[in-house]
Amino acid sequence: MSIDKIIHMLHTETGMDVSITGEFTYRSSIRTRMQDLNIESTDAYLKLLEKSAEEMGLLIDEVIVPETWFFREKHAFDAMLKNLRNNNSETSQHKRILCLPSSSGEEAYSIAIKLLESGYKTDEFIIDAHDISQRNILTAKHGIYRKHSFRKAVPSRIVNKYFTKYDNEYQIADEIKHSINFSQANLFDATTLTRKQHYDAVFCRNLLIYFNREEKKIAVEKLDATLKNNGILLLGHSESSIIPTDAYTPCNTAHSFGFIKAKNEKSKRKRSIIKNAFINTMPKADIAKNKNKKQSKIVRTPQVDTRPPIPHAIEVRPTKDSLKHANQLANSGDLDQALDTLLTTPEDLHNCEYFTLAGTIYSALHNPEEAEKYFRKALFLEPDYYDALMQLSLLLQNKGDDKNARLLRKRAERNHNTKINSGLINE
Repeated sequence: MSIDKIIHMLHTETGMDVSITGEFTYRSSIRTRMQDLNIESTDAYLKLLEKSAEEMGLLIDEVIVPETWFFREKHAFDAMLKNLRNNNSETSQHKRILCLPSSSGEEAYSIAIKLLESGYKTDEFIIDAHDISQRNILTAKHGIYRKHSFRKAVPSRIVNKYFTKYDNEYQIADEIKHSINFSQANLFDATTLTRKQHYDAVFCRNLLIYFNREEKKIAVEKLDATLKNNGILLLGHSESSIIPTDAYTPCNTAHSFGFIKAKNEKSKRKRSIIKNAFINTMPKADIAKNKNKKQSKIVRTPQVDTRPPIPHAIEVRPTKDSLKHANQLANSGDLDQALDTLLTTPEDLHNCEYFTLAGTIYSALHNPEEAEKYFRKALFLEPDYYDALMQLSLLLQNKGDDKNARLLRKRAERNHNTKINSGLINE
């Protein structure tokens, strides 16, 4: 069928696995583009895609929905800064940072602001920001944002210093804009990330979760090759478990999901780094063939967790220390131990953080059924709890329930806009 061929073309172009992203998302995007072009036949649209790179780019823009904001998960920026300072004597004059995917630009601009606020000058760092979406790149280059991009509390001092407000829009200062090299790029193109040992820090957050095992392997190999020894790799919370412990060490900044690249002096060990990182994603038959081979100590890649939830004694509440410990374990990539810590800690029927963390870990372990249960428990306690709303929205989107996913996102955004209007950002 033509629709299946189009979906295959999208996978080839982006690396995104339809089984992870959800076929409904692809089909909805294809229908939208066909309607925009007044094309009724998928056969006709397929022929257009086969000869038009521009239309393929527009379809990719439709599939990829940017979900970012300024200083998202701010601990990652703290971890970057700490690592740059620790490696000051080992790096070149310019600090080089990669932001991929750069989405609509908020993350790259946040990196620049963080560096400037910490005493760096614009001629002391270079930020390369890449995204597969041309629309995202154009948005980033324009540097004009609305309140939605400030959904977390950004200090008014930062907003006033680095943005100029025009009506309901905020224009980033030219000083920041000119410090970043925005460009369209596909991670899987041979011409992307060809410089070895080039970057001091790499932000690649919430991208790998959309790839299958083979694409993850290729992506991590390229990121590893372009990152300097002792450089820091910053990932999303659901991606940390694929990083091998014999090649990377979790940084000491909590909630950053940052990993420091070790100095790998033995070439044989370097070649085995990525292989070891993905061995637990191999089919069982392939693992059986290798059962007699000695394996390096690795962090297990998320597998479908079939364990039933452990019954809880609800009359005892978890302590802040137990939740903190579970968070630290999850941050370091030890998802199984983090989950065990939570499941052996009695539930708190009044604690949104407990349920949201459990749902997040189950989601990372590819157990969406249990994840959804915990996110809904969190929302039962606090209907506008932002993290649970966004996590459940992504989960529903992956299941193909775009309608309810959008409703949850709007609910989360409405709640944050209310907080903004209440004074989190000065008008």
